[in-house]
Amino acid sequence: MDAKSLDAEPHSRESERAVLAAVLVSPGELPAVSARLTAEDFFIEPHRVLFKAMIELQAASSEIGQRTLQAKLEHDRLLDDVGGTAYLGGLTIEPTDVARLRTHVELIKERAVRRRLIRTCAQIRRCG
Repeated sequence: MDAKSLDAEPHSRESERAVLAAVLVSPGELPAVSARLTAEDFFIEPHRVLFKAMIELQAASSEIGQRTLQAKLEHDRLLDDVGGTAYLGGLTIEPTDVARLRTHVELIKERAVRRRLIRTCAQIRRCG
């Protein structure tokens, strides 16, 4: 698939940002979020990288916050890949509605399933 068709795939940039921001503001929400989502469920590559880093921090029993996430990304040489400190900082200053977190999580999951179905159908068409 070309870049144009990939960008047209179902996704919600707003929901992805909202989930990442909510976890940064309320790190205690990550276990519930990670029980439902994987990094691959995120459409936007920098969001995948950020979520994976959050999961890795959680697995290491490290605090999840802007500074620890930034340090991890710097250590892994991935900070520029996610948009740098400006993008990371932008997540923490956005108004975050943790009460709607479950809705955003479900929207991300639903869009990820739809993308997988679209890609599977395209593969079947090419093979058939």
